[in-house]
Amino acid sequence: MRKNFNQEEKYNEDRELWQALRKGEKRAVSELFGKYYQRLYNYGMRLTSARNELVRDSIQVLFFKLWKYRQSLDQAESVKAYLLSSLRRILLQKLRQEKTRSERNYAFIEIQFDAVPNIEEKIIGLEHSEQLDKRIKKACRELSSRQKEILLLRYDHGLSNREISEVLEINYQTVRNHLTRALRNIREELGVDIALDQ
Repeated sequence: MRKNFNQEEKYNEDRELWQALRKGEKRAVSELFGKYYQRLYNYGMRLTSARNELVRDSIQVLFFKLWKYRQSLDQAESVKAYLLSSLRRILLQKLRQEKTRSERNYAFIEIQFDAVPNIEEKIIGLEHSEQLDKRIKKACRELSSRQKEILLLRYDHGLSNREISEVLEINYQTVRNHLTRALRNIREELGVDIALDQ
């Protein structure tokens, strides 16, 4: 119950900052930048295979655009999801510009990471073994890029399925299906029945 109260308090604080930004209050954009910079940076580094300069530039572009177009911004249901979604679009646009026409398709979305950290931590907490660690990494490597990204947004960034659907611009049921399949595949690979929060 306390967690839900704190979550609602954060949403309300974000909504107030968003309203202040839309009204032209400079402190609001500074506060949003300070509050979300690290989260945006971490997400961007995962999407771009750790391209530091590209991510930093893209975050600056995002906040510049927020300020420039503040009067035409709609009310965001979830400010965190809005910011992640906007950064994702900026990064993908920049990555597309770097690719040749034949490489564009879907290659830029592949996330290069060994495993999804929070899932790994939950499972390793149950049994500390090198063999289990290898099996977890193998299970996560076998997931599709979309499943990896959904797990990253869900467990690393704490987004709800609804927010993930907004960030990835796919429907809610598709998010649920990918998440369910990814968790089932990890459980099957490990040969254990572990209850992970959905």
